[in-house]
Amino acid sequence: VSETVVAAAHASATGTANAFATNGWPIEQIVIASGTGSANITNEGTINLRAIASATASVANATANLSNGFGQYFSSGSAASANAVVSNTAAGVVNMSAIANAVGTASANANAFVSNGIEQYVTGSTHAAASIVNDGALTIAAGANAVASTAAVANATINAAIAQNVFASSGSASASLANGGTLAIGATASASASSATANATVNIGLSQNVFAGA
Repeated sequence: VSETVVAAAHASATGTANAFATNGWPIEQIVIASGTGSANITNEGTINLRAIASATASVANATANLSNGFGQYFSSGSAASANAVVSNTAAGVVNMSAIANAVGTASANANAFVSNGIEQYVTGSTHAAASIVNDGALTIAAGANAVASTAAVANATINAAIAQNVFASSGSASASLANGGTLAIGATASASASSATANATVNIGLSQNVFAGA
């Protein structure tokens, strides 16, 4: 089974071309429960979540944004016991990416951003848990490429590839990531011109914030 959610934009012009592709919250679960609440994502096939932007012109600008690829959220304080689970089995393949390509005869700017590839926000009064199990292949990537004769700038940025925020007002709280497969997180930037700048940044590969009240 294959599931693909793609936002793609292409702009071409003789003067200025601007391409913007945004893919936000392609897979989202929101849980409101008074007793026990759970959110589960299980993948045994292939899931592709992508934002792709390309621009070709004298002045070419391309920006691709992918945010909150897998999002699991619990309404604050609604559940007594709250559990969020993401499971990518041994047969599972998950690709999350933002790709920007800009080609300009004068200048080119390419920007690719990924934020919160997987985000779990779990709140429970007596128990809260966030769990990610990867036994397959999980890739979170940002790639930017800019080519021009005069000036080229390429920026590829990942902010919090995986974020787990867990809060229990009174009781137990936990966040876990178990990787028995392949987990790849990477940003790649390339720029070519008379004046060229390339920046590739990963700000937090994995973030776990856990609070358990008395």
